[in-house]
Amino acid sequence: MAKGRAKKKAGAKKKAGAKKKAGAKKQAGAKKKAGAKKQAGAKKQAGAKKQAGAKKKAGAKRQAGAKAATRTVARPPAGIALRAPVPPAAVEPPPSLYPEVVGLTPKLLMGGAARLPLAHLGRAARLAWFADAESRPELRVEPPVGGALPPLPSSPAYAADLLPDGALRVTFPSTADAPWELEFTPRLNEAAAQLAPLPDGAALELIAASPATQDGVALRCCGLVRGGTWEVLSTFPPLARGRFEAALALSAEAEAGERLTLAPAEVDDLLAWADEEEVLAPGAAMQGDGVLSLARRDPGLLSLLARRVFRRRFADVWPLAPD
Repeated sequence: MAKGRAKKKAGAKKKAGAKKKAGAKKQAGAKKKAGAKKQAGAKKQAGAKKQAGAKKKAGAKRQAGAKAATRTVARPPAGIALRAPVPPAAVEPPPSLYPEVVGLTPKLLMGGAARLPLAHLGRAARLAWFADAESRPELRVEPPVGGALPPLPSSPAYAADLLPDGALRVTFPSTADAPWELEFTPRLNEAAAQLAPLPDGAALELIAASPATQDGVALRCCGLVRGGTWEVLSTFPPLARGRFEAALALSAEAEAGERLTLAPAEVDDLLAWADEEEVLAPGAAMQGDGVLSLARRDPGLLSLLARRVFRRRFADVWPLAPD
């Protein structure tokens, strides 16, 4: 009997040990499972943070790109150092000005041809602005007899179109409400540099007119290219070579942006006008020995003053739009 109780007691102990062992295993499994879940949760949270950081960074880059795309370039006021306006990425050619001037026949320069280096083409175009502030330039180039024109590289500064008759038309789209010196002078200079290799005998015509008014003042200068020089043979309005060259000399002084050579009466008239229009700041200009000099080089300001002088000097031979 005592032997039976001992066996029963041993079985109970064995059964209790098994249960305890099973419980420990179950508890260890639960802990392991909980640890795995915790680790998985930590990884998921870290991944979410990483993804959120990447999105935030991408958004910041996108926002910075949008700001850069919409950034504008400040333009200096009149009388301040000039910077050319930033041209658009692509150029839409404006309508040709040729229909505005086709009925205005150029006449041969009295006294023979006037010569102007192609690099200074803008000096002739500026005369149109002196006469009419709304004018816009255009160039037309025809190949020499039996020859062809070299291709004109594309540029945001101008639009070059090859016409069916083999001629080249160069137009200058307006990109801003800016003075001539800011808007067209740098564009004309760039086109002139590309036209420098034109073959001898190529015909070059400069026209300028205002597209806003049908009866506006117009300019036509026609001539031939020889050795990088434009020989102007005929103009509208009709001019003597001496008067045309005098107008070009005034334009050249305006382009230099430093001084104007004036008669005493012209100095008095110009200073009175500048004072009335508040064009010159105190101390901005000095006079002496038939010269009006700016204290600081400023082509934009000097062109404005030269425009006043032009309208006084050439009113007898050049149609002028109302100021």
